Amino acid sequence: MSPDPRVLFGRAHARRFLADLRATAPPVRHDLDADLELRFHEAVARRFPDDPVVGEELPPKGEWVGEGWLIDPIDGTSNLRQGLPWYGTSLAYFSKGRPVLGWVTDPVRGEIYEAIAGGGATVEGMPIDLRGTPPSQLVAASRRWRRSRPGWRGHLPPGAKDRLLGATALELAWIARGILGAGAWGRTRSFDVAAGWLILSESGAWLRSSAGRGPIDSWAPLLGSDPTDAPLDLVAGHPAHAAWLEPLLDPPATT
Repeated sequence: MSPDPRVLFGRAHARRFLADLRATAPPVRHDLDADLELRFHEAVARRFPDDPVVGEELPPKGEWVGEGWLIDPIDGTSNLRQGLPWYGTSLAYFSKGRPVLGWVTDPVRGEIYEAIAGGGATVEGMPIDLRGTPPSQLVAASRRWRRSRPGWRGHLPPGAKDRLLGATALELAWIARGILGAGAWGRTRSFDVAAGWLILSESGAWLRSSAGRGPIDSWAPLLGSDPTDAPLDLVAGHPAHAAWLEPLLDPPATT
């Protein structure tokens, strides 16, 4: 059976994004994000003219009814501009409001993470499964998470060390790989987390969010007219960390 044409298309464009970003170094053109996203819009229009595309940089193309592409051409733009090695591309294809294909690029390492719903997760074609990986003690937490839950560090076990990296899609992929042990993000944007969420789900990660608990329930289908207007608080990690990750979903502090 031939692969889904959108799998081949997504793989090819993830590889192009990887090559483009590997060739980029400061000073970075101010319009690079928009230029990369525009090229993807144009490629989709040629190959799948009925597919909507929603991204961070440009107005959406087509009407969103739960089917189509979500893209952040550079997640971690500020890191790239400053020469910090934490940035990449997040690309996902949705069906019935859920991500079913996902790619995250890691240009510094020259790697692409891929997930296909029900088909597992890979990095550079090699399967990844957290259940056979020792749990890392490094924990990523976004600035929004830290601000909304100022006491969150009190839940960390002895030996855990927290990091603020500023590249959500890459952090999610690194948890699936076992580089990071866990992470927590506040009010995430769907084009930043859709691909990483699928990679985590397919890698056997522990997942919870403000939408629900468990790999499936933690993603509420995005069926409305604006898939970016559905921010999630998200917690994920190695299954061995589940006991201390669970309390992180306590309601945030109010001010």
